[in-house]
Amino acid sequence: MQRGSNELQRRWFDVNRTRGFSLVELLIALMLSSLLMTAVMVSLDSGFRAYRKSAEEVSTNVQGRIIIERLQALIRSGTDFGPLPASPSDQVIQTTSLDIKMPEGDWITVAWDANAAQLTWTDTSGTLPLLEGVTQELDAGGTMQPFRLNYSDGRWLMNATVDLVVEPELTAGLDLEGDSTPPLRFTGSARPRIAAWEGR
Repeated sequence: MQRGSNELQRRWFDVNRTRGFSLVELLIALMLSSLLMTAVMVSLDSGFRAYRKSAEEVSTNVQGRIIIERLQALIRSGTDFGPLPASPSDQVIQTTSLDIKMPEGDWITVAWDANAAQLTWTDTSGTLPLLEGVTQELDAGGTMQPFRLNYSDGRWLMNATVDLVVEPELTAGLDLEGDSTPPLRFTGSARPRIAAWEGR
């Protein structure tokens, strides 16, 4: 009777022992799980970086186009402009700021702050940031002025060109840790209506 009971217990332990995993099998399973999780994390990270990069570009693109269109509308409706050329013989100046006198008589100044890398708006109520990330840094090296003003007789603005170089990462305030987004360039040109009406 005791012998039969021992035989039964031995068989029961043998069956249960074969149902478990050995240490080698557990290590292999852990290694495969780690590889799978690593691959998933790398894939998620790549997707997240691509999303952030795309979001930066789209956001900056929309902001830049809106500001260019707004500046063009201001130039068209302005009645007087500055800064003026240093000499009446100078017809074209490149500058960091543009002064616009509105029909109501108020002056608006749009200026590039190189230290803060932003475009600012100044009116009677004060100065506000208009667009961030404006570096004006060209791929070929060096920087360019954001405003090109064409004058007639050294006094009357005939045409104004706005040329902005914007870093999307600075605009969105994000750092992609090496996945640099190329700078975007926004250009617009406008002629004051008063110059067209008066036939200058």
